[in-house]
Amino acid sequence: MEMIDPLLEDEATDFIQELKDCAWNVVRDNPGIDRSEWIDELIRQYPSEVVDAYGMNPPEVFHSLSDLWDTEYTDPDTGEWDSFAGWSEHFATDPE
Repeated sequence: MEMIDPLLEDEATDFIQELKDCAWNVVRDNPGIDRSEWIDELIRQYPSEVVDAYGMNPPEVFHSLSDLWDTEYTDPDTGEWDSFAGWSEHFATDPE
């Protein structure tokens, strides 16, 4: 059984949280964006964050980003939470 260095695991968690913050920016700035467009925008606007969080294997990155779309994220300003998909729909119908 392979032991994972706790520091490396914490760093990976930090990279994923940083990517989630970037993903939030994309959803907030593009109301009604769909999963495919969102993934494209994340890769275009935040390539370093995507690589840091998920690596450079395109099929694995795409799969991980697809999963992230359905992950819950808490608005740092309001404390409300929803999936990125839900936030996209929310901003498309209620931009304030």
